[in-house]
Amino acid sequence: PQDDSRHMRSRGQFGIARARMGLLVCLGFLTTTLITVDVWYLMRSDAKQRQTTPSANHAQPSKPPHESRPPTKARRRGSFVKDALPPPRSKPRASSVTPAAKSTNTSIGEKVSIWRKRDAFFIQRGALTSVIRNKCLDSGGMRWPNKRLKMVGCRDKVSGNQRFVLKDGLLTQPTQGNKRTVCAFASTVQVAGAPLVSMGACKNDNLDYSWRFEPVPSLRKQYGFVRSLGSGGGCLTKPPVGRQTDKNAPVVIQPCSGWCNQTWSFGESVTVPRNEQWKPRGNNGRGAGRILCWILTFPAASDTKASAVNLTWGRKCDHLLFMTTEHVDGLNTVKLDLWGPEGRSMLWTKSKLAWLYIYKHYRDKADWFVKADDDSYLAMDNLHNFLAQHDPDKPAHFGRLFIAGKNRYYSGGSGIVLSRGALKSLGENFNSSDDEKWAGSYHGTGPEDLLTSRSLKPLGIGAQESLDKLHRQLFMPMGIDYEYYAPKRDEKSWFYRYSKTAVAGAKCCSERWVAVHYVKSNEMYGIDQVEAMRCGMATTEWPHLA
Repeated sequence: PQDDSRHMRSRGQFGIARARMGLLVCLGFLTTTLITVDVWYLMRSDAKQRQTTPSANHAQPSKPPHESRPPTKARRRGSFVKDALPPPRSKPRASSVTPAAKSTNTSIGEKVSIWRKRDAFFIQRGALTSVIRNKCLDSGGMRWPNKRLKMVGCRDKVSGNQRFVLKDGLLTQPTQGNKRTVCAFASTVQVAGAPLVSMGACKNDNLDYSWRFEPVPSLRKQYGFVRSLGSGGGCLTKPPVGRQTDKNAPVVIQPCSGWCNQTWSFGESVTVPRNEQWKPRGNNGRGAGRILCWILTFPAASDTKASAVNLTWGRKCDHLLFMTTEHVDGLNTVKLDLWGPEGRSMLWTKSKLAWLYIYKHYRDKADWFVKADDDSYLAMDNLHNFLAQHDPDKPAHFGRLFIAGKNRYYSGGSGIVLSRGALKSLGENFNSSDDEKWAGSYHGTGPEDLLTSRSLKPLGIGAQESLDKLHRQLFMPMGIDYEYYAPKRDEKSWFYRYSKTAVAGAKCCSERWVAVHYVKSNEMYGIDQVEAMRCGMATTEWPHLA
């Protein structure tokens, strides 16, 4: 009996052991399966990202250029002249221009195609557009209250509701078929004390139906004031824009004041010679001296972003150079030889080669040297006013100060300015782009703006705040709208941790701002028109160009 009991106990223990072993095998199999699925998913995601990530520089909106950049949930907003394209639809029409996709799956080729459509759209013949926000006057098919007119996003093809013709003193909207032609007139209905502009049957003998177009100096589109001969002779006025304003506000007639929101264009182009003489305002037209501007760009942007710089603010530079890897007809390009393929990882190498090239060939041909991106816009009048306060022979550089840990540097998006003294110090201390005294890795990868300041610091050229007399920002690396609508100050926001002097709201930025980043090429034309016309700005419009 004792043997039988021992035998039974051994059989029981063996069964328990087998059960435990089976459980362990099942757990091991389940763990292996989960790990395999996880690895497959990561490899698939990584392969997809490599296929869809564009290799050209400026392909994606940049975050704070620093190795340990913090994550941000803040969405970049555009600059003051909003995209003239219609808002995205779930099922866009075949004839509409699709806005730039914000998905990382958009290839650089697709983005370039979108840039080209925007630029071709800039001259909108037949539509009545305003220089601010670049929207079109729209009758809405006379279905809005009081048959009023409003500003609506333009289409790539002018629709019947947005087609206006000024002929024989009547602002008419041609119609198709047997429909009668209707005209805009100064209504007796008022909005906030201003006569409403409405549509109705044309009347040749009524001054409220009579209009006159008064051109103002323009560059590529003929802009001017549309003056009503009735209602006290006021001008067609676009409603104010902004987050705190009514997006459905109508167009009214207000006293002609020379504001930009009273300037309109029927889309007629104006030819301006490339050698047009431009002189900075102030300091008897001498400004701060000679300014060389060099643009960090890439071949795919030559006929969009780079071309827009060349035709707008770049023409006001004494010397304008485009640093790229291919020669482009019509642009003053400098071909740089890189050790690797064109891309964001090459920005620091391109910057070093560019600075050394400028030192070798232009150090005595200019007083100030400005580096900018191909999506930056510089108000050259304001830049001259700012630099006129400084001595170009003293080593110094200027820009938007960011502080990341112990690093003080200028964000490259809104431009970096070197004096002639700083350029000479740089050229005398660095022999080539492979010089070990440069900051960063030997191969030249890393954030070019941070490494530029780190390379200048040992030469006694430190980064300091570049503000106006009221301590407002002059350089906006994230765009003017971003500065204006920045989140409230808190330690969790990377923007305030990097920019210690940033202030949200109307006091964020100087009315004499110098440079702004993230400007689309078609927006550059709009800002350039504002500068050319020197029209006053309403308080709700950005930027102020005093």
